[in-house]
Amino acid sequence: GEENVGGLIGYNRRADIVNSYYDSTISGLTEPTEQAKTTEELMNSLTFIGWEFGDVWEIDEGSSYPYLKVVPIPTNFIVDILEHNKIGLIWNAVEDATSYQIEVDNKVITDELELSYIHENLAPGTLHEYRIRAKEGTHISDWSQKLTEITLLQVPQNVTSTVTENSIAIIWDEVVNADEYEIEIDGKVSDTVTGTSYVHDNLQPNTQHFYRVRAKNELVKSQWTDVNSIINWLPSESAICVASTNWIKDIDVNDEMEIVLKTNNLTDMYTFEVELGYNPEELLINEETIEQILNVAGEDIYFSYKNFDDGRLKVILSKTHDIEGQDGKFDIFSFKINLITEEQTEININSIHLVDSKGKYIEIIQPKEMKIKELTEEQRIY
Repeated sequence: GEENVGGLIGYNRRADIVNSYYDSTISGLTEPTEQAKTTEELMNSLTFIGWEFGDVWEIDEGSSYPYLKVVPIPTNFIVDILEHNKIGLIWNAVEDATSYQIEVDNKVITDELELSYIHENLAPGTLHEYRIRAKEGTHISDWSQKLTEITLLQVPQNVTSTVTENSIAIIWDEVVNADEYEIEIDGKVSDTVTGTSYVHDNLQPNTQHFYRVRAKNELVKSQWTDVNSIINWLPSESAICVASTNWIKDIDVNDEMEIVLKTNNLTDMYTFEVELGYNPEELLINEETIEQILNVAGEDIYFSYKNFDDGRLKVILSKTHDIEGQDGKFDIFSFKINLITEEQTEININSIHLVDSKGKYIEIIQPKEMKIKELTEEQRIY
């Protein structure tokens, strides 16, 4: 309209106008004259008498009107599990911030200038929520986005085993807040139980098996236990097992697995000859690592091997001179391999001959093949 038109208000009966201004350049108005300022003047903090720049107001000199001071929300707010009962928080600094407030599980619990916080002494397997905001004097930023994290369950402790010729029983301690336990057998999650024991039965005797256990509930799992390697030897018969001393968890970090030929309950083993078979497109044998480990101090051992391109490793080992052969449980030779496949592969015993110090063959049960597979990424992490 044409009546009651003004730069700040259209009609004023009694109110006093103090330290308030309007843009006469844009509006084209000049009344009231005391409050009329050009655009250039309104982009200069000196124009605004009594305004608290720095504490309440901000201005980009020469390019903006005054605007209310806003404290930025901290950026790169990260929440991560440090241990099964400890969660860590970190964030980037906010310029001119005098402190930071952290809200933990809907309660503000700290007001400090540090750029990190550790929430500790937590119950395993529990959910926690976090937000953060910055303070600059009496000014406070908005809250960050709420982040959640769940503490891990404790890793099952005191894992032990009981072995028979056709079964292996695994036992462990109960884990607080765990509803059940996952059993990994030979690199594959095979079963879930609610108790603290598991029986792996119907096994071929004289074979090696690998076991790990982890606890879980509806929210979270624990990390895996260390690998337990167990051979279910037949106690009364002579036997040989192709075994491993370690497990390839990550080809990029540790790409070698050590293979060992182990024996049990042998009597007078003097000469040993074996041919192993494998797929050379799936694994490589590091020939520099092939070595006999039977040697007893002061004895001469003849040891020879040939690794063929078609995937056969032939090994001959024998004691020398007129002495007794080896008795009991012992290791014969070892070597290291590199996996070149992510699929399961195996090492077979194509043929094997054992001879005693009198020149007689020693009868043994035909050894089983050894199956090998790299752990998946999920298995390595958890």
